[in-house]
Amino acid sequence: MSMSATLKISNNTGGVIVFSNINKVNDDATWSITPPVGTKFKAGDSCLIGMGNASFFPKGVGCSANFIDSNLDVGNVTLEDPAVGSYNLSGSGDFTFEKSNPNGNSYEVVVK
Repeated sequence: MSMSATLKISNNTGGVIVFSNINKVNDDATWSITPPVGTKFKAGDSCLIGMGNASFFPKGVGCSANFIDSNLDVGNVTLEDPAVGSYNLSGSGDFTFEKSNPNGNSYEVVVK
């Protein structure tokens, strides 16, 4: 259950990946991506996505991040964290994903 969350996506592929786009899943009032879309992520680098909602009524947060590597393999990581109920964190595409929720509204995905 969330009105704010962070998602850290780390590259452990052994190569370079590039995020082609990162979209809001819900209508988030605050939004930050560090570093920005289009940045090349070497092995060991990570992207931090911050989401928040300052709405009077509780709303969830979430994002969908698409990326590609130098072999043209594609992947996606999606986080949906509703205002009520449990979160959904998933990965799809040509990679494997190690997902975790280390504490509260912090989520992490390692792309392998």
